[in-house]
Amino acid sequence: MAYRIGTPSFRRWILRYIPHSDIQQLRYAVAIQNQQAQEVIQTRQALISSGGDLSSLAGRGRDIITLLMKANEAAESEFHVTREELIGHMNTFILAGHETTSTAMARILDVLAHRPQIQSRLREEINKYFESNPGDRNHDDLLELPYLDSVVRETLRLYGPVSFINRTCEEDTILPLQYPVETPSGKLTSIPIEKGTRVFMSISASSRDPKIWGERAHEFLPERWAGNKIEEVTQPGIRAPGVYSSMMAFGAGPRACM
Repeated sequence: MAYRIGTPSFRRWILRYIPHSDIQQLRYAVAIQNQQAQEVIQTRQALISSGGDLSSLAGRGRDIITLLMKANEAAESEFHVTREELIGHMNTFILAGHETTSTAMARILDVLAHRPQIQSRLREEINKYFESNPGDRNHDDLLELPYLDSVVRETLRLYGPVSFINRTCEEDTILPLQYPVETPSGKLTSIPIEKGTRVFMSISASSRDPKIWGERAHEFLPERWAGNKIEEVTQPGIRAPGVYSSMMAFGAGPRACM
């Protein structure tokens, strides 16, 4: 309930006086992140305002922060945010787009280190492809490595970088239950959710649910993705509402991961 107390600035002010080392360490980390974001934004702002060459920057001036800043300055654009909001967007991109990717990469390496047979099969597929396709590589080449794709999908299913997500209900809603719950007063088939209620959804539970993934849901089986159709991976008639491979690793709906 703490997130509902006062304004964000008031809550930040309260945190200054809580004598807990973890909280103060978090405040320090956030302050550094905000400062670095501010420095990047100031540098980009100066280049954009002066018409400077952006090609030497990472992304050659087409990175998401530079594009947001350009859209923010365009007179005809409907997109306008404050400097504080821009810093918030940048910090979100770093956390959601960088940290999660590095975590997933580390987990894939860990999975392969503990499963030498899978590692050998994957290495064989990659070596075979490189031997038969010399020259430069691009993103489309990954489509020619089905076992690599299966290993990545299975890793994200079992060891997703985010274990849960939360959303705030914007209007009174009736949430239907796919699996009715038996209660002392009868069978529960839906749950009423009031406007403003914060709802937490477990990604890890959904990704390991035997009702969705079968009796071997807790096993690491890249082979489960070997079919031609993603909907054939899950149990008949069951499909998780995720935006990526019938799983919730990247969320679902219009508010899914960027």
